[in-house]
Amino acid sequence: MLELPINLDELAFVLHRGPEMNMECFLDCETGEIIYIPTETSALSAMFQSLFEPERMNVEALARDITRRDTALKYIPDNFSLVVFELMNGFLESTSIPDYLKNRLYNAIHGNGGFSEFHSILKGAPKFLKKFIQFRDEFYLCKAIEWLKDNNILISHQN
Repeated sequence: MLELPINLDELAFVLHRGPEMNMECFLDCETGEIIYIPTETSALSAMFQSLFEPERMNVEALARDITRRDTALKYIPDNFSLVVFELMNGFLESTSIPDYLKNRLYNAIHGNGGFSEFHSILKGAPKFLKKFIQFRDEFYLCKAIEWLKDNNILISHQN
């Protein structure tokens, strides 16, 4: 079992980052640090240019450097699409919500709108949006702890 000083809040965020974040994430299995790699082309290009003078930019050397670290990196998947349905249904089941709002949220979950429609409806009901955000954060923390357990990683202390 690997023991690392992991920031659980940060791990919960990156495990459920969603595709619009345009990044891949890795856990450094030596330090517990989370490493962010942008996947959007212009962001990658800007990053490379900030690291190297354009005439000295050597993608092959960069690839060799990343490969050397590969043995110490654990890929952190984006689990948003895997848990979003469970998240929304869990909120509806665990929270006392007026029937009119519950019906609208239920229809958003099971209709074409999905999470964006669900969230949009909650924006119109600030009291319940606040409850949802609290529920979501706790839900994601539990999922992060599950991910660590599934990957045989213990938290030595939280940052």
